[in-house]
Amino acid sequence: MTTQYTTGPWKQEGYNIWAPGAKANVATVSDPYAGKYVEFSPVEFSSSHAKEAYANARLIASCPALLEVAKKMLAAIQRLRVCPLCKEPECDCWADSVAAIVNAEGEEETP
Repeated sequence: MTTQYTTGPWKQEGYNIWAPGAKANVATVSDPYAGKYVEFSPVEFSSSHAKEAYANARLIASCPALLEVAKKMLAAIQRLRVCPLCKEPECDCWADSVAAIVNAEGEEETP
């Protein structure tokens, strides 16, 4: 069974990622250097890590759109029966695309 994620588009406001209509934030980015096992470490705006945390939030917010584009591109490659990048019918581009989509959509184990 595929696990359903919060549908996009997601929006970024500072370090928060939210989906219009959702009841809570999708994610909040913490300081990327706060520590390995920290529950949450807010980013101080004056922190040297602020720009990186902001970029992380921007990347996370774009994930639903990127997933949809990847699915469309893979469908186009399937219709063409050849990869437009390397001109091979089944290549690493193909396998990497399939793996990334499967990973993004995930599969939930049934108890």
